[in-house]
Amino acid sequence: MKKRWLLTAVALIARLTETMIKSKGMEDLSDVKDLTIPGEKQKVSDVLMPGFDGTLATEPYGDGKTYMMPMFYAPTGLFYNKALLKANGWTEPKTFTELMALGDKAKAKGIALFTYPTTGYMDSFTYSLLADIGGKKFFNQAMAYDHDAWAGKDGTQYFNLAGNLVKQSDKTTVSNANNENFRKNQQLILDNKALFMPNGTWVTGEMKDAPRARASNGASWPYQGSQRIRNTRTPTSNRSGCLSRLRTKI
Repeated sequence: MKKRWLLTAVALIARLTETMIKSKGMEDLSDVKDLTIPGEKQKVSDVLMPGFDGTLATEPYGDGKTYMMPMFYAPTGLFYNKALLKANGWTEPKTFTELMALGDKAKAKGIALFTYPTTGYMDSFTYSLLADIGGKKFFNQAMAYDHDAWAGKDGTQYFNLAGNLVKQSDKTTVSNANNENFRKNQQLILDNKALFMPNGTWVTGEMKDAPRARASNGASWPYQGSQRIRNTRTPTSNRSGCLSRLRTKI
């Protein structure tokens, strides 16, 4: 009951923030970055990692002002079972062509190429994939729901790549992609039933006591940011949270 209440609260807050952004009800937080951190000599801007502000996530109106302040982050990427790849003589794919070719090899052995805990885990993977395909300009256009960006060559490439991955997901992924059963999808990696899944570094803690198939025993949880399966250079994606100051209109 407590978990369901918390998930409901998070969803309501997310919707409220989205509504306030659309209604121009957000307050400018740019001045916060110039404040000195209590008990320290550094300013807030000094401790912000590169790439965590100055994006549509923190500047939803694209006017150079910060309305959403980064609160936390966790590295995300494609996690896989290194032991399984080694046991089959497979090498880590460096391009999407190699990834799809590996999917054909895995399918021949009854192993799915892809799985995901819940649909929400596709978000950080999507951000990296969009940037990999078309660079920062295309990414910003896509995040602004630019029709031509999504309908153009880069947008079509994204849909094709994402569609091919989803088609090669394990047959149980969709039915378990919910808040109650998402660990079953994560378990597919440890059971040698799927090769890759988008996730964050927190998965090691979530699954530390989970059973492992023989080829998984003693294996670590290596992961690769999607920039390692790419055609262009972009930074590793991070799943981050943002704090906002909502302006109440009376």
